[in-house]
Amino acid sequence: MYKFDQPSLRSAIKLIETSDQRMENMGLSMHRSMHYKEQINLLVVCGAVFVGFTATTCHWQLTSTMPMHIKIILGSATYLPLILITTCDVTFYFWIRYLSMKFYQLNSLLRTMLTTTIDSPMHKRILKLMYDFEMKRLGKENIHVANGNANTMRAVKQIHLQLIKTARTINDYYGTQVLFITCNVFGFLTMSLFFAYKILFSDLTNERFQSHFSPLALYVLFYMSKLVIVNHVCIKTSNEALDTGDLVCELYEPSTSKEFRAEIRDFILQMIQNPLVFTACGFFDLDNTFIHGLVGTIGTYLVILIQVSEIDIEDDSVANATMSTTTVTMI
Repeated sequence: MYKFDQPSLRSAIKLIETSDQRMENMGLSMHRSMHYKEQINLLVVCGAVFVGFTATTCHWQLTSTMPMHIKIILGSATYLPLILITTCDVTFYFWIRYLSMKFYQLNSLLRTMLTTTIDSPMHKRILKLMYDFEMKRLGKENIHVANGNANTMRAVKQIHLQLIKTARTINDYYGTQVLFITCNVFGFLTMSLFFAYKILFSDLTNERFQSHFSPLALYVLFYMSKLVIVNHVCIKTSNEALDTGDLVCELYEPSTSKEFRAEIRDFILQMIQNPLVFTACGFFDLDNTFIHGLVGTIGTYLVILIQVSEIDIEDDSVANATMSTTTVTMI
């Protein structure tokens, strides 16, 4: 299902622990209670989903004469593979979500360092700096603040790089899992939507329609939600890492010290050389373009399946000709 590369996962955990320690030394809160609460909420949501799946199976797909405890056992056993897969998905989501919060904390720290505002734009700050220089009002306090900002920028640069490396390690570890999710969702959604189309346009009684359509709609909603949530957290984390570059560029002012500007230049070069992009084993990037392409591909195959299902082949010669043409096309 995914690569059992334990050393890579241990290295990612070690990088996270190191970055957490550095952020704590800088005075940034770790929000451990919030992380634990989010984990509990994820487990509760997953438990509620599986209870809903089991109840749907027991109510619509198993006979009413079967004992209730047998229904519950059979309904729960049906979703054991799905529970295992979803557990891996939730673990990947939590790691990426955790990194997103760390990037957000770094960006919040950089925003507190911004001194250029609407009331105090850059050109006014430069004029004030020139006036203070001519009047010789530059004191030791300004030098101390400038050196402190340079040290802070250096620490943020190192933590940012560690978070990028951690995200790449986790992405490589769960890359096969993400690819499996995508292929599974693509195939399942295509066939499920096709079956839903057949059910909608079939002459079924109300009870049979509900017994066929309700579980199918629940499965489609579950798989679509899982794919969208995983893709969304990857997009959000990439955007948080990208926003750091915008904030660093805003901090580059002529009124700052040379050491501070040198740290900013190194930081920008580091971000250019180490962009954060989440992929599925390198086959495609997890972004909004991927969702648009997946929806378009599912729609295309769905239309093809609907058109093919409405063709009635009555002559064996026509069937043989169609099969020959398909074989030649595939070759």
